[in-house]
Amino acid sequence: MSKVSVIIPAYNAQESIGETIAAVLENRDVLEVIVVDDMSRDATAMIVERHAQRDDRVRLLRNPQNGGAGYSRNAGMAAAHGDYYYFLDADDMLAHRSIDEVVYHMEASGCDVMVFRYRYVTEKSGRLGPMLEIDNDAWQELVGDTDIGVFTLDQCGRLLFTVNFPWNKVVSARLCRETGLRFSETRVHNDIYAHWHIYMHAQKIGMMNRYLIAHRVYQGAAQLTNVFTEKRFEVFKAFAEVEVLFTRLPRMKEAYYQWFLRSKLDLLCWIYPQLPYDLRERFFALIRQCYEEYGQTEYDYVRKQSIEMADIALRLKQAPHLLFGGR
Repeated sequence: MSKVSVIIPAYNAQESIGETIAAVLENRDVLEVIVVDDMSRDATAMIVERHAQRDDRVRLLRNPQNGGAGYSRNAGMAAAHGDYYYFLDADDMLAHRSIDEVVYHMEASGCDVMVFRYRYVTEKSGRLGPMLEIDNDAWQELVGDTDIGVFTLDQCGRLLFTVNFPWNKVVSARLCRETGLRFSETRVHNDIYAHWHIYMHAQKIGMMNRYLIAHRVYQGAAQLTNVFTEKRFEVFKAFAEVEVLFTRLPRMKEAYYQWFLRSKLDLLCWIYPQLPYDLRERFFALIRQCYEEYGQTEYDYVRKQSIEMADIALRLKQAPHLLFGGR
C-alpha cells in the first residue's frame, strides 16, 4: 500500500532544503518527496537533484514561471500518487519519524485529516517558541490532556478558528481528489482556502496532542510572513474564495460562519498595525468591500452563536476605521 506524498514548495531554499528532505526520508511511510522549485535563483534545485540521485523517492518539479507557494502546492498535488498528502514548507523542522506516527494514528482511527501541535523558531539559534495562543487554546479546549482526539466537525468547530497552516496536518488524498482541494494562487495567504476546504469536507478529524514540527519565522528575513506591502491585500481574494465555498455549502454556513468571521477579524487585527500609514485608507475600503455581502441572513446565523461577533461584522461593513482606531 502506498502512503504519503510529501509536497514541498521551494524558492531560494538552499540553506534548509537538504535538511528538510533528509528529515522526511527518515519516515518509512513516505512514498515520495515532491519538491516543486519555483524558479529559484540559488542552488535549491541542484541540492534536490543530489538527494534524488541517492533516493528515488525524491522528485524535482520545476515551475515554468514563478507562481508562489500555492501554485507550487497545486502542481505537486497534481503529480502525487500517495494515499495521504503532507504539505510541508522547505524550511520546516520535523521531529524524528513524525510522519510515520501521524499515519499510524490516521489509519487506526480512519481520520480524513490529522492535525498536530507545532512550535515556532524565531531565532537562528534554533530556540523553540510556543504555539500561537489561539491554536494552543483550541488544543486545550478540545483535547486537554488527551493524547489524541477524534471528532466530527460538529464536535470540534472551534478548530476552524485556528491559523491556516498547511504544515501541521496530514490529509487523506481521497478527500483532496474527490472534493477538488486546491490552494489559492495568491502570493500571500495561499493556504486560507485550503484550511476551510479540508475541515468542511472531512468526515473524521484527528487532533494529536504532540509537538511534531517547528516552523521557522525569522524577523527581517525574506519570508511572506514579514511582507506588509500591497501584496498583503491579497488576503481579501482569499477571503472571497472561502465565501464562495460557504455559498456552495449552505448548511456549513449556518453552522460555522461565525468561526470564519472570527478568523477574518483576527487576521485583520494582525495586519492593520503592521501596515504603512499610506496603505491604511485602502485597507479600510477593502474591508468594507469584503463585508458587502454580510446581510440579514448572515447576521441571523451568527447572532444565534455570538451577538458580539454578529455586531462587530456589521460595524466592519459600515465603518471599519472606527473599530481599528482610524489612521
